[in-house]
Amino acid sequence: MTVEVTQSSIYTGDTITLSCELQGTGWEFFYYYSNQQIQQKPANSLKVTVNKAGETEYQCRALTRNYFKYHVYYNNYYYTEFSEPVQITVKERPHPVLSVSPQNWLTEGDSVTLSCEVTDSSTDWTFSWYTVVPYRDGVTATQNGFIMYVELLSDSSRGSGGNYTLSPSALHHTGVYVCRGERGEPVSHTLYSNPQPLWISGEEH
Repeated sequence: MTVEVTQSSIYTGDTITLSCELQGTGWEFFYYYSNQQIQQKPANSLKVTVNKAGETEYQCRALTRNYFKYHVYYNNYYYTEFSEPVQITVKERPHPVLSVSPQNWLTEGDSVTLSCEVTDSSTDWTFSWYTVVPYRDGVTATQNGFIMYVELLSDSSRGSGGNYTLSPSALHHTGVYVCRGERGEPVSHTLYSNPQPLWISGEEH
């Protein structure tokens, strides 16, 4: 059995592809996780979403309805032995931390910086920046344990280095902000960060 992994790191929620091969024809393949069969119908390959962090082990075995020389007998079908296990390491999907400097309450014209940090051993994260919006068609729902709807900022790319600076700030910048990291090809994403509000008041005279 082989495991097809296109990401440099595998995080909870990612999808991997399992594939099993055996010489000859007429074989049907089934896949197992912790000795439990994980699909109902046979398949040469199977996409699996990994939801648990840690060492994960998969196996496969083949079934034939055409031959009678295989020594594992079950339900009138004949199975091969299980394949050697394939192990993968799954990391918990990172949860970035968003902070605001110097403070969340500002006067119009002040400068403010939002900083997004991923506490992960990888260092090549880039970042996208979002505002929290009311529900409407086409907006994204976050999955951080509660539902928020977010919209990508039109100038999100200027904060790709982990800091998003508003200088000078304006009244229309008032809102709630979140960030998300991304890396690799194909792209792996972090969770969305904690939300951070910004309040911009009118210029003092």
